[in-house]
Amino acid sequence: MKFKVKKYYEFLFCLLIFFLPLEGEFRAVPNIILIGLTPLFFLTLKKPHLKAFTNRIFLLLLFFLVYTVWNLFLNDSLINNLFIVKKLLLIFILYIFYIPLNIDDKIKVSFILGALLSILISFYFIVLYIIQVGEFSFSVGDVVGEVLLTERVYLALASVISFVFSLDLITRATKRNKIILITNITIIVLFILLISARMALLSLLLIGLYNLLFLKKFKLVVLGFILGGLFLSIAFILNENLQNRFFYKNKEATFVENFKKWEPRVEIWQCVFALYGENTMRTRLFGYGSFKTTQEKLLSCYSESIDDPTKKKWFLKIQYNTHNQFFDFLLALGTFGVILFLTPILLLIYKCRSNRINISLLMAFLMVCLVENCLHRQIGVYLFGLLLITVTRSIKEINMNDGING
Repeated sequence: MKFKVKKYYEFLFCLLIFFLPLEGEFRAVPNIILIGLTPLFFLTLKKPHLKAFTNRIFLLLLFFLVYTVWNLFLNDSLINNLFIVKKLLLIFILYIFYIPLNIDDKIKVSFILGALLSILISFYFIVLYIIQVGEFSFSVGDVVGEVLLTERVYLALASVISFVFSLDLITRATKRNKIILITNITIIVLFILLISARMALLSLLLIGLYNLLFLKKFKLVVLGFILGGLFLSIAFILNENLQNRFFYKNKEATFVENFKKWEPRVEIWQCVFALYGENTMRTRLFGYGSFKTTQEKLLSCYSESIDDPTKKKWFLKIQYNTHNQFFDFLLALGTFGVILFLTPILLLIYKCRSNRINISLLMAFLMVCLVENCLHRQIGVYLFGLLLITVTRSIKEINMNDGING
C-alpha cells in the first residue's frame, strides 16, 4: 500500500512538472495537482526527510519570505500585497513537496516533454497565423502574446531550462535517447530564433560557451565561435524579426536613438534610479514596504518624465513594472531585502561552482531576472522552485535523499 502511495505521489509530481511550461490555458492545472498531492505528501513523508528543512539555502529563503511579510505588515500593506506573498509561497510548497522524492531525472524528462509540447503548440499557432495573415512580424505588437501559448519571455525561459536539462541527461543516455535529446536541443534553438527571444538567445550562447570552457574543450570553443558566428549571421540575415528585435532595423534612426526611444526599460530604469535617489535613508534600506506603492510611484514618474504624449499614454496604459526583479525588491523591500534575496542564490552558486549544469540553470534564471519581474508571475515562481529542487540536490550538506529509499 505504501509503495502504491509513493508511486501515485511520484506520478502526480511529474505531471505537475510537465504542465509548468504549458501555462496559457493550463495555468490552473499545477495548482489543482498541488491540492491532490497534499494528503499523499503526509503519507509519504518520513522522519529522515525532515533534515531537508534545516539546510541553509531553505532557511535563508524562508528568512527572506518572513522579512517580506513583516515589512509589508509594518507598513499596513500586507493585505494589498498578498498577491506577491502567495506567489512566493509556491516556491516553498514545491520545494517541500519534493522532499520525500528521489526522481531527479524523471522530473527533468517531464519538464522537457512539457516544454516540447508547449513549443509545438505555439509553432502550430504560428503556422496558422501565417496562413491567415500571409506574413509574420514577431518583433513587436500584440500578436506575440496572441500566438504563443504563454508570454514569450517565460516560454523562452522554459525552453532554455529544457535545453540545460537535455545537456545533463545526454551525458548518461542511451544512443537512441541521445538522438532524441539532440533533436530536442535543435528544436529549442530554432524555436528561440523563430520567436526572436533576445535574452533566451543570449542565455543559450553564454551557457553553451560556459559548458565548453568548463569541460576545457578549448578547440571546440574556437570552433564554436566560428560556427556559432556563422550560424547567427545567417539567422539574422534570414530572420527579419531578429534584426528588428536586436537592432531596430524597422525604425528610421541610428541604433542608439532607436534604443532610447523604443526600448521601454530605458524610461523604466531611469524612473527606478530617480525614485531610489529621492528616497530617505530608511526607505533606501527597507523600501516602500509595498509592491503596489512601487507601481504607483513608477506611474507617477512616467507621467512627469516622459515628454512624448503618445509614449506617455502607452506607458500609463500598460503600467510597466520595474522589469527587473532586483530593482523590484530594491524599491519595495529596500537594499536589505535585495541582500536577503541574493544571499541564498550566491550561496547556491558557490556551493555548485563545480557543477556546470546547476550553474547553467542559475545563469538562465538570473539573466531573465535582469529584464523581468519573474516572481510576480505564477510560471516564474514555479520555474524558480523547479530550479531550487534540482540544484539543491547536488549540495552534500542538504542530504535530501537520506532515508528516501529506506
